[in-house]
Amino acid sequence: MSAADPRRWGLRLLTLGTMAMIVAPLLTPPWASIGLIVAVVGVLQAGFPIRKAMSLPWLWCGAAFSLWIIIATAIAWQQGLEGSRLRPPGPAWTWLVAPLVALGFAGLRARARILPMVTIILVCSVALATVQFVVGLGNGPLQINPTGTRFSKARGFAELQLTFGLACAVLLVLSLQPLRQPGLLGWRRWLGGLAGLGLLLCKSRQNSGQSLFASTPPQRPTDSPS
Repeated sequence: MSAADPRRWGLRLLTLGTMAMIVAPLLTPPWASIGLIVAVVGVLQAGFPIRKAMSLPWLWCGAAFSLWIIIATAIAWQQGLEGSRLRPPGPAWTWLVAPLVALGFAGLRARARILPMVTIILVCSVALATVQFVVGLGNGPLQINPTGTRFSKARGFAELQLTFGLACAVLLVLSLQPLRQPGLLGWRRWLGGLAGLGLLLCKSRQNSGQSLFASTPPQRPTDSPS
């Protein structure tokens, strides 16, 4: 393909959208939406066989899942249930992130562009999370407050520590994937080490452990002797 070929630009948009979707949990939620839109535009412009994709069962399962959420949301809003709104929640469309990221991360050139950039962003996020963890977590742009909670939780640039923990978990899994490019092995090691450190810093590790016992019925407290 020539440099001016629209398909080449489509592949570039897919790579850019994939990178945005991967690092979105480390930053703010709008980046995930922007990355998803850019990736979809890239797929269409690159000329991927849409008919072949529509023959795959995962697409129809995802479409049925989206339709179910949209109908349930509309019924809840029509009946005036508390907390209901007409706008469908994120799971109605975020399932598209998985196949798009897998497609965008499949190419060797895409990996060579995405992996270093994601690692650099993770370095900044984990460094900020370390300061939050040691100095104190508060409000504000960097969420650092010496009078805030210390040695308990951190969230880097993310809005929630659970989101930060999810991003680190995904990147840790991504770092364990086999690579055929020797030049990226160092980046992969850094990505895995930083993602593991991020999991140790965020409080989601405690919430994940507590979720294992969420279905256990609580025991009746015993009366203490007066």
